[in-house]
Amino acid sequence: PFGGRLWHLEDAAALPLWALCAAGWTLAVAATYAVDQPELTGLRQAGWGRPAQRSEGLQTGGMYAVVRHPLMSGLLLAFWATPSMGASHLLFAAAATGYIAVGVAFEERDLRRTFGAAYDDYAARVPALVPGLVLTRRPVRVGQDA
Repeated sequence: PFGGRLWHLEDAAALPLWALCAAGWTLAVAATYAVDQPELTGLRQAGWGRPAQRSEGLQTGGMYAVVRHPLMSGLLLAFWATPSMGASHLLFAAAATGYIAVGVAFEERDLRRTFGAAYDDYAARVPALVPGLVLTRRPVRVGQDA
């Protein structure tokens, strides 16, 4: 680690942040099972496990009814909800947040290409990362003139 400490909580004051951090990791791990964990982790590509059962259509149930990217929501919560934040952890959390933002933008683009209007409707109802936070914006349709 480098740099100084930005904040540090102990005892009972730290418990809510530890709980949020644990909730973030729990959500992130649960989200890997909701997609295809062996595929996501590269195990299926390495020849482990049975061939994947491909589901057709846009999946919007379960945790995907709360946020569109639950794995990324869980990781962000786990990275930022910490009772002790130092400069090195802040750098990591900020860089990871930027990486996730870029990844979500590319994933959203691919999902809009794949599912079209169905994904646009889903995105209008369900927030990307933070439950209850729906930002209204006009979707960018790939392959159409403005």
